[in-house]
Amino acid sequence: MRRALIGASVLLFLTISAAAQEPIEREPRFERARGSGEYPELVDPGLRGLNEAAAVDTYCLVWYTFEQMNWQGWTRYDNTAQKGAFWHVDDFAGLGGGTGGGLVPLEGTKSLWCGARPNPADPYLCLWQSAPGYGNNWRQILETDYGCCDSGLPLPHFGPITFAYKIAYDLEPDHDFVVVEYDAHCRDWQELATYTGQGSATEEFFIPGAFTRTKLRFRFTSDEAGSDEDGLYNSDGACIVDSLCVSDSVGLFSYEDCESAPVGQQGAGIWNTWIEGSFGLYSGLKNNLTDNDPCGDNMATQIIFFLGSLIPASSYPWPGIWVTPFCMGAGGYKERCQNEIVISPVIDLKRFSTACNSNQNGTIPPGDLAGLQGALLRFTVYADLPFENLVFYKWAVRMIDDGRSGQRR
Repeated sequence: MRRALIGASVLLFLTISAAAQEPIEREPRFERARGSGEYPELVDPGLRGLNEAAAVDTYCLVWYTFEQMNWQGWTRYDNTAQKGAFWHVDDFAGLGGGTGGGLVPLEGTKSLWCGARPNPADPYLCLWQSAPGYGNNWRQILETDYGCCDSGLPLPHFGPITFAYKIAYDLEPDHDFVVVEYDAHCRDWQELATYTGQGSATEEFFIPGAFTRTKLRFRFTSDEAGSDEDGLYNSDGACIVDSLCVSDSVGLFSYEDCESAPVGQQGAGIWNTWIEGSFGLYSGLKNNLTDNDPCGDNMATQIIFFLGSLIPASSYPWPGIWVTPFCMGAGGYKERCQNEIVISPVIDLKRFSTACNSNQNGTIPPGDLAGLQGALLRFTVYADLPFENLVFYKWAVRMIDDGRSGQRR
């Protein structure tokens, strides 16, 4: 399905108010086009009157206009890009059983685990709210190294196979999933089982149509909130698997209990870790954008999320209109689609911008700082997002305190 996004312009104006005693803004204020009048100060990003009209007890912390084609410290990030491969052999030593006591081998002294240990030296893991556990936007796969479309050796089985294993899982219910699948037709993955929430099981599945290049895998996917990374779900890691047994009518031809594999190895025996490539970055700065409706034209610099996605005039009723990139087809629990964010620099809540721009060059007096009540976030958005296209935008605030971070959405 085409995911149309005509244009998006983001402006961040953040203030702290001491005397208003109003609740912190929870929703963005935005306008599709100029002239509605509800929030006239937000219609034209070029206006600079906000700081002049503000009360003396209000500070303009920072204002990003992205002029002239300047990112002003903002960074782009592809949420589909994995931070690493997290399926590995572990003995769980030193973890004390985790939060719920489930961080132990399922059999013997080692098991395969999809999770991460605490690591203050790692730039990614050091910001987690709770570890051990798993993170947001994970797409982690444990897969046999035999396959139908690669150069792997064929599984030495005859006809149908039986696949048995032990599993324990600790997942945000109905949001994060472990899916067990087999592939006998070149990436035509068929589901055997799906797990969510908390639990454990000893499973056995008969696969009647297996071929000599059949592949098996455990695939874990997490959404973008509710994990040990943001502290909204405290887990013992996504899942643990052990006693992986594959047999056919002749008998057993693969059994993996992880005992001979070293701790930290990303796989054991015929089982290896694999992660999908990222979808790609399509955000960028653009100016002089025109709309099919002239009232929506915006000549100023703005962040857009569709660079490099101009489609042929023959495939769209309005020639030259930009749209977000197409999804990359079925390849996981959900289609791999654009999932991208732009992140501001760290905003120091003890400093402000004397010129109400991107430079926080002033220090809020200690006497005023003690009485401040909260922050006000304002930005503008230009968007054309029909619901049927299933393209959405949202904003998030990440609070950083003592080197640890969390998200409020």
